[in-house]
Amino acid sequence: TALNAYKGAHLILSVTEEILSKYPDNLPKHLINHGLHHSFITNYAPKEINGSINVGMSGNWLRQDLDRNTIKEIITNHSNVNFECWGNMEYDEKTIDSETIEFIQFLTNQFNVKLHGIVNAKELAIAYQQMDVFLICYDIQKDQSKGTNYHKVIEFLSTGRVVISNNISYYDTKPNLLEMSKSRIDNIELPIIFNKVIKEISSYNTTNKCECRRNFALDNSYEKQLTKIKKLLNDVC
Repeated sequence: TALNAYKGAHLILSVTEEILSKYPDNLPKHLINHGLHHSFITNYAPKEINGSINVGMSGNWLRQDLDRNTIKEIITNHSNVNFECWGNMEYDEKTIDSETIEFIQFLTNQFNVKLHGIVNAKELAIAYQQMDVFLICYDIQKDQSKGTNYHKVIEFLSTGRVVISNNISYYDTKPNLLEMSKSRIDNIELPIIFNKVIKEISSYNTTNKCECRRNFALDNSYEKQLTKIKKLLNDVC
């Protein structure tokens, strides 16, 4: 099993404390965040809000652990906001459930939603620069990651713009980075958080706040992560 793969290892690394806790305490264990691809470092540009607010979302839109009802509620109640969606939305009607089809059709039919499909990292990084807000909305009870950590967070933060999300345990101790739901059970408060951020968007995207988010992301570049890992290995070997 995956848990037995640690045998013979000098060091165990994971992006969540929950995973690390499953391994024996007699081996060095270290929490390390997801890495940031260089495309999200080189395409940075400050942004002024002009006209409508753009909200970015990305991922596999066929996933069963998306909190579809909350996403639909937020989109429906904010007709003045543009929602830009990247990621897989292609499906075969013979092999997919009706609820997923209905959700994709809902997104397709909303005049304030634009579906971009799958793009490469460079295109995604450039497109992200046009966003004012990012939204993450999973049902933790169904989530395969159990709301512990998502790779997309570090990419969103690299823009400096505000990120609204369901609760993510990795960021619980980093309150200045995400606007998160406190609940580990549901996302009832997420539409309230979203509404507040949209109404006060300028105060959430000040220069200082944007720099704080971006600096955190840059500190987790793949190059810096490799340097951290090498140091950790030197310390234990």
